[in-house]
Amino acid sequence: MILKQAITNKKSVILILLILSLSVMNISLPILLPIGFSILLVIFLRKSERKLLAILLLALWIRIFFAVGYDAYISTKSLYDHPEKNLVMFGGDGEFQAGHAWWVYVLNLDKDLKSNDLMWKDGFFSDIWTYQELVLKNRFVPMNHYQVGAYSYMIAVLYSYFGYAPIIVNFANCILGILAGYLFYLITLDLFDNKKIAYLVLMLVLFYPTLFIWSSLTKLKMPSIIFLIALFLFSSIRLFLKRRLIYLPLAILPILSLNLFKERFSVIFAFIFLLYYLLLSKKNAPVKLLYILAGSFFVLHIGKIFNYIKAALSYAMLIHQGTVNSGGIVYKLFEDKFYSSIAGAYPLSAFGYFLYYLRGLFHFVFEPLPQSITSKNILLFYPFQIFWYFLLFFALIGILFALRYFRRQALILMIYFIVVTSVLSLSGGNIGTDVRHRDMVAPVCFIFSSIGLAHVLGYKILNSGKNI
Repeated sequence: MILKQAITNKKSVILILLILSLSVMNISLPILLPIGFSILLVIFLRKSERKLLAILLLALWIRIFFAVGYDAYISTKSLYDHPEKNLVMFGGDGEFQAGHAWWVYVLNLDKDLKSNDLMWKDGFFSDIWTYQELVLKNRFVPMNHYQVGAYSYMIAVLYSYFGYAPIIVNFANCILGILAGYLFYLITLDLFDNKKIAYLVLMLVLFYPTLFIWSSLTKLKMPSIIFLIALFLFSSIRLFLKRRLIYLPLAILPILSLNLFKERFSVIFAFIFLLYYLLLSKKNAPVKLLYILAGSFFVLHIGKIFNYIKAALSYAMLIHQGTVNSGGIVYKLFEDKFYSSIAGAYPLSAFGYFLYYLRGLFHFVFEPLPQSITSKNILLFYPFQIFWYFLLFFALIGILFALRYFRRQALILMIYFIVVTSVLSLSGGNIGTDVRHRDMVAPVCFIFSSIGLAHVLGYKILNSGKNI
């Protein structure tokens, strides 16, 4: 059936012929990944979605050319800077992770370490940790090592087919970025049934500078997380607001998968899912029973619950302490003596924990602040930060509007935003890391920003939307 659709679609035929011609011409195999994805977009998007198809294809191929151009520039620069090595190396944290994935592939498949060691020992990836931990100590690399996770194994699988080819990972990132944008487009349509707002959200998710960079230049981790978040929200909305039980497995899948990319995220998203069930499900007998059981458990174990919360906050403080002491462009949530104290030996009152939460939340949402402009990189980034402030302003208007006319739809987005922002803000401290982590909640902000902007400009938002 799919083949028949492809054959009857002229665009698909042209793309298939292009793939065949590239294969005959011996063009590098990695480029077939985005070409094949483009064919699938053409096949499965209906004729009525031509505008959507054009935007997605444009966003995809801009990413592809950007990734290829960047890698070509960096590889040329590395050869120029290190002519004695005669090796093409790449830079940045994502490329270190790509290098670690190569070690995972080499070690776990028992490849010849000596021949592969020549490639890395004196190369760009010659960080001591990689060599000592992955080569000398451990033949099987655990998934929870620093900078080694499930994504490392996924990249290693790609390397088993293509060799050391970081560009194939970039192409996979580009596709995940496009899929995330498409899912947030569908999320907005499901919630507010307004195509103008949905298209604005789509454009923001696809072309917002940092999201664009993560989905074209980095190595799998952030694009995978953002895609899984989009899938979780999309499935939860279909499950709880539209009462379609078939989406239950799709909602559970991201909960189980996120821990592979971000430690303890499965617990956080399981908690969000439970809140959705309690607050958005119909108040039938099972839900009422769960309310009674949850209330009874809370009353009977209130002391243990508060101790658990305190332990979680102390753990977040410990991460914040380590982040600040690691250097870089950082901010502090406590007085200076905290950062030289023994881990866990800094007691706080209940009000102190509350202030810690508010400070962390403020810095996570608004950094980098003007006084944080201490380097050329932050100065160059700051126009985008001003744009972020612009979006936050309209997001506030959008939240107020949505709470008035779309209370249940607003609730499902706000629960996610508040829980994830709270967790990430408590352990923050490095501005660069916070900017990256903030993009896990930015698409939800974009939805409210689009509503707020449409409302201020006088666009009709309530034309077909209904308060579910």
